[in-house]
Amino acid sequence: MEEEIKQLISLQDLDLEIQSIKKEKDEIPAAITSLNKELKELETSLANEKERFDVDEKEKNTKEIELKLEEIKLEKSRVKLNAVKTTKEHKAALKEIEEHNRQNSILEERILFLLEELDSLRKTVEELESTFEARSKEIGTEIEGFEKRSAAIKTSIETMQGKRDTLLAKIDPKYSEKYNRLINSIEGHVVVGVIKGVCTGCFMNLPPQLFNEMMSDMDLKLCPNCSRLIFFKEDETDKKG
Repeated sequence: MEEEIKQLISLQDLDLEIQSIKKEKDEIPAAITSLNKELKELETSLANEKERFDVDEKEKNTKEIELKLEEIKLEKSRVKLNAVKTTKEHKAALKEIEEHNRQNSILEERILFLLEELDSLRKTVEELESTFEARSKEIGTEIEGFEKRSAAIKTSIETMQGKRDTLLAKIDPKYSEKYNRLINSIEGHVVVGVIKGVCTGCFMNLPPQLFNEMMSDMDLKLCPNCSRLIFFKEDETDKKG
């Protein structure tokens, strides 16, 4: 029976390792998705800032053309002012000049604002391009690492599964069947020792009669509290004493 328990514990250690790396492998797709999402968000931010830059630059170019046209109109109004003969015509020409000056002022102010905005956007775009390029390389490397790790885990699981099958074949079916049922339904250890009448799986006291039976026949039992496979285990402190 002692050998049976050792084999079950070895099987359990192997299964827990398989569970651990399977969990790691299962988390890899989500990690890769998260990295791709991050890269996509950076790409979108860069595209949005470039679009803002293009829109502002287009408006600036349009306003500069409008300003040139207004300056031409202003010059024509000044020429007209010099040629007027009546007070009415003089007032009309002055009004035209005033309106052109007002329009020029509005256009110049808008162009100045757009120039400042473009300068800021240019810097933002350059920074985002640099960040995107660097992060793109980093994420590519990280994803490649995840993919290699996933492949390595798959190989490890296949190897460990072979060891598991070999180990399982050595164990009495009356124990292996119970064990397989438990390992698939209970998280963590399912084969645990009982020390001083306490199950080390759920840390509950066993009925005294059951504990006495375990000490006498040294057979594997099921914990009535947590349903784990339990075996009698001497207290290490008692051994030292």
